[in-house]
Amino acid sequence: MRRFLLSILFFVFANVSLKAGDDVPHQIFKLIYNQQYDSAHFVLNQNKGQLDGFYLTVLEIDLSYWENVTGTEGPNYEIFETTLKNHEVQNPETLDEQASGLVVQSYRLRYALKRYHLFSALKTRKSALGLYDSLKENKLAFDPEQTEVFKLYSALISYFNHYLGSYFSRSSKAELSKAIHEMEKLSDSDFEMVKTLGSYFLGKIYLQYEKEPEKGIHLFAYLAENYPNNQRFQEYLQVSKEKSVN
Repeated sequence: MRRFLLSILFFVFANVSLKAGDDVPHQIFKLIYNQQYDSAHFVLNQNKGQLDGFYLTVLEIDLSYWENVTGTEGPNYEIFETTLKNHEVQNPETLDEQASGLVVQSYRLRYALKRYHLFSALKTRKSALGLYDSLKENKLAFDPEQTEVFKLYSALISYFNHYLGSYFSRSSKAELSKAIHEMEKLSDSDFEMVKTLGSYFLGKIYLQYEKEPEKGIHLFAYLAENYPNNQRFQEYLQVSKEKSVN
């Protein structure tokens, strides 16, 4: 009886239309990006034991980031920082631990830059680069979608690593362009999770860092169409359009 009531509760919460056959990680992902946080927490908690470590890291941090930092008018940074700490491994040894660690450091780096905490960003950058250099020489045992997710977070690390240096160094500028090119390819991925993450990250980069909002319009248009409950995507699309004509 309790299980039945919980199932009813889930379908009441999850008013987003999920495709038949969607597996658990993709159900949770869609709920997060439609800003249906209660439903995302419910499905995540019910299925945590069957998620592999990489997906669990991505989904729990992404859910916390959207719920407490990006998708709210009143950020709760303390909760998000706790989420990051819960997923940090002090001395990651296995490749899977290092890959998950790179995801953690990617969020931490963007989070520090978002709040203009430059000292923290530099410290995180050093840690992220250590993991990045270690991992890029190894072939991870990921399925094709996870491999593309990993490539996306690697491109983000590379972009933010070279962002400041691109103002002074040709080599950093070249690495910046390389990272953007990689994200452009991944934003056109056949995998919905990769396409969504790539479109969001690249759209924000074009809007906030590259100051080329016109290049982000089609990215935010895709996001707004496919995640209609996400108010942020509508806002980013509108801002990109407005700044493109100014």
